[in-house]
This record gives sequence, C-alpha cells and structure tokens, in this order.
Amino acid sequence: MLAEVWSELEVDLPADEIWAVYSSPDLPRLIMTLLPTRYETITVLEGNGTQGTVLDIVLQPANRGPLTWHEKFTKIDHKHRVKVVTQIVGGYLADTYGFNSYANIFTVTPKGRHSCVIRTTASFDVKEGSEANTSFITAGNRGPRTWHEKFTKIDNKQRVKVVAQLVGGYLDDAYGFNSYAETFTITPKGCNSCVIRQASSFDVKEGSEANASFITADWSMARAVEKYVKACRATATAKA
Repeated sequence: MLAEVWSELEVDLPADEIWAVYSSPDLPRLIMTLLPTRYETITVLEGNGTQGTVLDIVLQPANRGPLTWHEKFTKIDHKHRVKVVTQIVGGYLADTYGFNSYANIFTVTPKGRHSCVIRTTASFDVKEGSEANTSFITAGNRGPRTWHEKFTKIDNKQRVKVVAQLVGGYLDDAYGFNSYAETFTITPKGCNSCVIRQASSFDVKEGSEANASFITADWSMARAVEKYVKACRATATAKA
C-alpha cells in the first residue's frame, strides 16, 4: 500500500529564510537544540550535511514508534526548495513495522513576499498485513476520542474528500486547536495502482503547539524552525 500523509504550517517569514535552515549542512546539529525532547542523538555517518549525507538517528525513549534508524538526504533541490530524507536502515523498515519504504519530504513554498508554507510529507509503502502500523505516523488514537465531523467536500472528478471537525475533538479546550480537517486524495499511478494521500490541515492556538504531536511529530520541526529564524532575526536587529 502506497500512501502519503502531510501537514502544513504557514509562517510569516520569507521562503528563502526558512529554506536556508532546512537545507543547511548544519541542520543535524541544530535540530538537537531545537527539539531536545524528541532527539537523543544525531550522528553523521557519511557526508557533510549536504545531499547524500547519512545520519544515525536515536530518539528519546518517550517517543512513539521506531526509536532508531539510519536516514539519507536523498534530495536537496534549492531551486524548488524541496528536501527528501529517506530511511535506509531500521526505523519503519524494521520487521516490527513492515514498511517497504519510508521518507519525509520537506517543501517550502512562497506565499507572497513575506510568508511561506512549510509542508511536511510522510511518503511510505506498507507491506500487506502491516497497514495498522501506519498509525505510528499519524499518531493513531493518542488524541481525542469523540467529536462531530462534517463531509465538507466530496469531489468525485478529482477524487478528493474533505472531512472537518465541527464539535469536540481537537477543537476542545484541552487541545487548543482553532480548526482541524482531513483531506483524502486518490491519485492514479499507472493502470493498476494509485496513491492515497491524507492531509491533516489545522490551526493551533498560541501556546498549544505541542499538541500537534498528536497528529504528526514532524509538524513540530516546522514550528521549531520558524521560531529559530525569528529568534535569529531578533538577535540581528538588536545588534544593529
């Protein structure tokens, strides 16, 4: 089963400034500082932080899902601001999880001159019989258990369905979301296969950002990068 799950974060910063962090050769060291509760160690096995670099990743024990793996920067496209990080040993490829492949795709898209959208996509292929393990990517049932939802869009021509939470769920005060919706898209891939894409679209109130980990751990990296760039800006302004 081929599938994709993504989340997006719109930030009031230029795309080039955000991309400079995602594409930086120093990111493996920096991310340890930005997300200390997620990562225990990040060790460079090959390369210098550019395309082709291989890392050994060890997460903190409190994290859900696989805790150790090797990953490779398989693509860093500066023109289109796209970075692809592929697990090559362990992680979701371990027999415990039953994935044929797993990769994170980071895309930074300009939205006007002074803002951009950071999209984090989990792209994976799951072996037959292991589909239940995809809950480790979307964070499964750790979040809210009850809510009312509405089918706000069903586009049979484009094969798109949007389901928005209306009452309860992530909109409860306990989670601090202003909105939450799931977008399901089915895209043909040849005559006999297709890609099922699930997008989590949400708006989190200030101070409740940590609760986004109930949906995907990768969103927290986008938020951390945003805060880092803003902090660097503030420091530069103070020194000027």
